[in-house]
Amino acid sequence: MSDFYKKFTQAVLIAGGIITSAPPVWATSFTINSGETAGRQALLDGETSLIISGGFINSATQGIGTSNGMSIGITITNNGTITSVNDAIEGPGGDNTGAIATVINNGTITTTANSTNADAVNFGGGTAPTLILTNNGTIETFATTIGAEAVISGGENNIIINNGTIATRGTTADAITTSCRNCTITNNGTIITKGFNAHGIFYLNAGTQETLTITNTGSIVVEGQSSNGLLLNNEADVTVNNSGLIRVLDSAEEAIRGGSGVDTLNLLSGSQIIGIIDLNGGTDIVNISGANNSSTLTLTDVETINLINGNGLIVGTVSTVVDPTGQSISSAVLSNTTLAIHNNVNQRLAHHKPLKPIQITTLELSSGMVFQERAPQIWGSAIGVRRTRGREGIALGYDHNYVGFTGGYELSFRKARMGLLGGFVKSRVKTKGDAFGRLRSIDTDSDGFFAGAYSQYFLGKINLTTTLMAGYEDHNNDRAVVDNLNGFETAQADFGSFFVSPSFTLSSAYILNKNFELRPAATLAYSGGWYEDYAESGTTRSDLVVDDRDTHSLTGQLQLATAYTPYENSELELRMGAKVRYTDDSDISLSLAGTDFRVPNASDNSVYGCYIGMNLRIAFIDKINLIANLEQGIANGNESQTTAMLKIEGVF
Repeated sequence: MSDFYKKFTQAVLIAGGIITSAPPVWATSFTINSGETAGRQALLDGETSLIISGGFINSATQGIGTSNGMSIGITITNNGTITSVNDAIEGPGGDNTGAIATVINNGTITTTANSTNADAVNFGGGTAPTLILTNNGTIETFATTIGAEAVISGGENNIIINNGTIATRGTTADAITTSCRNCTITNNGTIITKGFNAHGIFYLNAGTQETLTITNTGSIVVEGQSSNGLLLNNEADVTVNNSGLIRVLDSAEEAIRGGSGVDTLNLLSGSQIIGIIDLNGGTDIVNISGANNSSTLTLTDVETINLINGNGLIVGTVSTVVDPTGQSISSAVLSNTTLAIHNNVNQRLAHHKPLKPIQITTLELSSGMVFQERAPQIWGSAIGVRRTRGREGIALGYDHNYVGFTGGYELSFRKARMGLLGGFVKSRVKTKGDAFGRLRSIDTDSDGFFAGAYSQYFLGKINLTTTLMAGYEDHNNDRAVVDNLNGFETAQADFGSFFVSPSFTLSSAYILNKNFELRPAATLAYSGGWYEDYAESGTTRSDLVVDDRDTHSLTGQLQLATAYTPYENSELELRMGAKVRYTDDSDISLSLAGTDFRVPNASDNSVYGCYIGMNLRIAFIDKINLIANLEQGIANGNESQTTAMLKIEGVF
């Protein structure tokens, strides 16, 4: 072979080696379809990329690289999986001022190297492009002994929104590290770090007159030692809006550590913080508002503490916030329970008709011969109710469920029916948890017993039913407290209450034909409760002494029912109606460590609603009737109620 061909062959081999060993060329906008797996990708200024669900980038180096010195920016949408050894998405170097990098992750972005070069989304640097990141999926790094951050951002005007999960494992591996200027970070999902000195959100811009807004409605949990939930190591003015959970497992560390600028911490509805709160230097403000679990917060280096709703006590740097839900809803809970018993009696008597005169042949009538008396009856009714109400003001939403039994003895007397009744109710009231499964604020179990009398008078075309009952309830109450220095605690107390409840019902019946009857009715019921004072126990520094108080409620009800009687002693009744409930409760008087204070009653005083129901009465066997009742109601304040009753009555 001539020297020419030898040299030509060597040149081809060298060129081929260069081509095969060089990194990929800068690609134009690309799409990776479902079922496709690609290696490292790269984007130029102004280009876009799309990884479709089921598509993969699996790289032994970086996942996606970008060109330096952008002026327009890039867009990356991941609906699939990006897995790389080093940075999964690496932002550009050089001056990128004015460029915008948009990253939308609906899938999974992970890195696997135990290296500081294995960040998941890295757009760091003072001249980095503006990062607009929306995470609806998972962003995670798996480095263990070294810092590999999930998200790094520099530049200015960044917007980071997490609706999914951002997680790290390594030492100094912060979930979000930012040095951006005038930025916004919103966490609606989960941020979790496990490593030593690994913070949830770390802000390290040293510039003055910069601003940062952090909003957390989800959960930020840091498990490693020497780790902070939010670490604001800067002179910027920072606003933190928290209505979620921020928790550190190292009790010596800060859940929130402020910088030397002006920090404003707004604790909104749902806020829970476990860990030290130290806003550090500057003129700092804490505003506490919204509907929250009870909490005790030590607020260090805070110049101004504002308890917006007045539902607590501030002594020095310690703020005690009391959830008023349990006390505020007691009148509505009592009113609902007693009204169910009143309605039980009213529905039982609805089918009774006025007593008819005796048909006799003699011309002389004695006083005992005027009306045909009915035989006495004994009856019993089991009841079950599921009721729920939404949040109103600073009172949390709650569930009120109860079961009970009512029994009675009834007889005729002249132109009336009269009876005695008694029974018991076992109920549970608990505030609602949230989407993250955090603890319920109030959980109260009650056992109640009652007795009373009722009567129905036939006044021509109108019937008057009256009921009067009184009873006693024993309450076992658990009040959850979020203490930022001592964790989740429970204040427990047992106390009793007495109640009285009368009602008046006017009703009538209009016969449409031999099988159908129309039954209008109007009911007015009152319930008054008197609750004993009690002292709580079980917490480190949050046990309250609660003063005795009374509650009052008035309920009006209008109803129209249609009854179908296919044969004697059996009927189907369909009904509909409207209700209004008015409550009048005093404020709640409390004492903490010898300091008296009051919190406002927080429930809605006026509630309006409607309902539909069905009542089926069957002659079960001779002289014994079986009645099944079902009712569904709704009211303003996102209130709903389902009532089921099963009754049995015997005539003898």
